Amino acid sequence: MASSLLVVGDLHLGRRPDDLGRFGLDPGALGPVAAWEQAVVEAERSAASAVLLAGDVVDDVADRFEAYGHLERGVARLAAAGIPVVGVAGNHDGVALPRLAARIPAFRLLGAGGRWERIALGDVDLLGWSFPAPHHRPSPLESPGLDEALAGRRPDAPCLGLLHADLDAGASPYAPVASSALAALPVDRWLLGHRHRPDALGDGLAIGYLGSLVGLDRSETGPHGAWRVTVHGPGRIDAVRIPLGPLRWEVVDVDVSGI
Repeated sequence: MASSLLVVGDLHLGRRPDDLGRFGLDPGALGPVAAWEQAVVEAERSAASAVLLAGDVVDDVADRFEAYGHLERGVARLAAAGIPVVGVAGNHDGVALPRLAARIPAFRLLGAGGRWERIALGDVDLLGWSFPAPHHRPSPLESPGLDEALAGRRPDAPCLGLLHADLDAGASPYAPVASSALAALPVDRWLLGHRHRPDALGDGLAIGYLGSLVGLDRSETGPHGAWRVTVHGPGRIDAVRIPLGPLRWEVVDVDVSGI
């Protein structure tokens, strides 16, 4: 039986989209909180097997008090529907998310403290690593626990990797990792957070960015949202973007030469 996962990239609870106030729009109604609420509704509607969060769930440690209520309510609603929520911490919430996870029992933080961890999520093995601090200059693949986590894989279970990292960026303070190094590991699909522009995961990319759940400024153009990742078995994984973001930025070229 296939597992259907709703996977969310950079959420950034506590942040509001730029420049909306001067157009008479309410940033709170069009930002991460509203998008998170829509993601919860979508997970319920589609009877998702689980909801996965790929880091930067909270924008900043100072936002943890505001973010806590929104995150807790969504997780509680999903838990009541029998939908587990699992996430990793990113560079923005390497401090805040572990604190919130400790207060929300139904939320599972994977790879806490920068140590790789693998869990069985129904018929899927989920491998993950969390930022232990706001900056992490070594590759996360050099962190402890990776060999043990991979060695414990179930032989017939497909394996997904959930990671917040800077892909093919050379020297970076945000967990730089080479795509070739990820591809060499026995993982069927890597779902990445950090960069806000989504990759074409629906085209079968084995390694790719989920993108931000909602466009946070005018540079984040096009549709944003969550991904429905359906796991049929090892190597048989489909991904479809669900445009849940209540706000969409676009650039329109207007010919004013005759004015």
